[in-house]
Amino acid sequence: MTQSPLDPAALKPAPRAAATVFITGTVAIDALGFALIIPVLPTLLMELTGGGVGEAARWGGLATFVFALMQFVFSPIIGGLSDRFGRRPVLLLSLTALMIDFLLMGLAHALVVFFIARLLSGVFAATHSTANAYIADISTPEQRARPSLRRRRWPGSTPSMAGSWCRNRSNLTAVVLSPGRGQTPSPR
Repeated sequence: MTQSPLDPAALKPAPRAAATVFITGTVAIDALGFALIIPVLPTLLMELTGGGVGEAARWGGLATFVFALMQFVFSPIIGGLSDRFGRRPVLLLSLTALMIDFLLMGLAHALVVFFIARLLSGVFAATHSTANAYIADISTPEQRARPSLRRRRWPGSTPSMAGSWCRNRSNLTAVVLSPGRGQTPSPR
């Protein structure tokens, strides 16, 4: 018996397509977790430290370093957890923890709380290796050997796209932070 074109089972998307959308969304949220704070970081740090732009820049550099270090350290650990407990549960738990971490970061009233939140954000955003493993799991052997934009390069390109998006908005932040100088940042 063949399925008619109007059969609802025939209209369902393939599980691989849904998994690819899930993975791409996860990587995009991880990338945005890093990129969205960049435009507001100087103002937030000046508020938390009570200092000027120079002091905020020093603390901002340290916050960025802590985030990247935690991703570097915890990426293999989260990858191992995903091998043991499954990719989807680890990714969902990581997204839930990131949500709680973003709330903590938004409610930070002290520099210590902000740094704890950035540290946790780096830990739970270290899911790129798990996302790549998930894409490999749902790909057939023929698809793994043939990279395509949809299956292999898209999750890896998401941080680049998010970085470009935020870089274009950081020019606006520079104007907002120095309104009395009369200078606008040069376009890139």
